[in-house]
Amino acid sequence: MPLHFHRWFPAPVRSGIQPVLETSGLTVPISSFERTYKLAILSASVVSVASFLCFQIFSRQIISIFGTGSEVYFEFAERYFRIFMFGTLVNSVQPVTGNFFTAIGKPAKGIFISMTRQIIFLLPLILLLPMVFGINGIMYAGPIADFAAFAVAMIMVLGEMRRMRRMSDTLENAIE
Repeated sequence: MPLHFHRWFPAPVRSGIQPVLETSGLTVPISSFERTYKLAILSASVVSVASFLCFQIFSRQIISIFGTGSEVYFEFAERYFRIFMFGTLVNSVQPVTGNFFTAIGKPAKGIFISMTRQIIFLLPLILLLPMVFGINGIMYAGPIADFAAFAVAMIMVLGEMRRMRRMSDTLENAIE
């Protein structure tokens, strides 16, 4: 099973934004929420991109940590590793977005987003895709799950930001 240590790196970022967002409530402009979220995504994305580059460039060296084998073994393992870990590029968005929702008092949305990659998308894809594509189905399940989780997180956070902007505008208009 591939290493997933790159998923741990966004943890300090997502943990760091939670108190900022929780204590802000509606006492700060929506732009503060957006700036905090964007900064967290940018910070975590740096790690995701660095991990992606390492997985693509140094796949043989990483695989070698776990043992040796024939050249055929390494060819297959490198191909599998590069394909399965391709979605690392966007892995930072889903955990940070899950924490964002939890921090703003919407834990159900946060939990849902946290479950999208591993449970909602990856497990069914690992079971279904091999029936159609054989072993290639398992290889492609990872990146498909990563990009699907990314898409769901982005759709949900953009919708929430729009809703928060509308609420902020409504409050501003009511005060005037």
